[in-house]
Amino acid sequence: MDAELHIDKEMLGQWRKQFAELMREQGVGANATRRVVRGRGVGKQIDWIARSQQRAKSTVVRDRVSEVAAELVRGKPIADPARTTLTATRHAVVAGWLSAAGALDRQGENILAGQVRKFVATMPPVVTDKERIALGLIRTLEAQRQLKRPPEREEAPTR
Repeated sequence: MDAELHIDKEMLGQWRKQFAELMREQGVGANATRRVVRGRGVGKQIDWIARSQQRAKSTVVRDRVSEVAAELVRGKPIADPARTTLTATRHAVVAGWLSAAGALDRQGENILAGQVRKFVATMPPVVTDKERIALGLIRTLEAQRQLKRPPEREEAPTR
């Protein structure tokens, strides 16, 4: 009897939760909190792309950068359909944290509730991959312009 193992994101999440629970039973502090709930939006790079880049054979990143650069040159705004999903996810995460802060307030845990609110306030802004690439290109161009500018001379004081 051949059986196939189908591993999806939900199953991986369940495994992480079970693993964290087993770790806690052994006295090791562990959590299985999703990256987005921790305020971390950037995931790791896809494995085959990373390996190709290490061998200098990947064109995926170069193609993405070229596409964004062309949009910037044409003066087009960086429109990424992923923004809608990322923004909706961020709103849900923030609502969850603020709900937890409210519950902590009601339990008299005002200091902890304040720390939760501070965490929410310091979450990095939602930025899509295309927007991140565009910002990197703009910063690189600005740095190159700064290097090409002649140094400003200080005026000699007049007497």
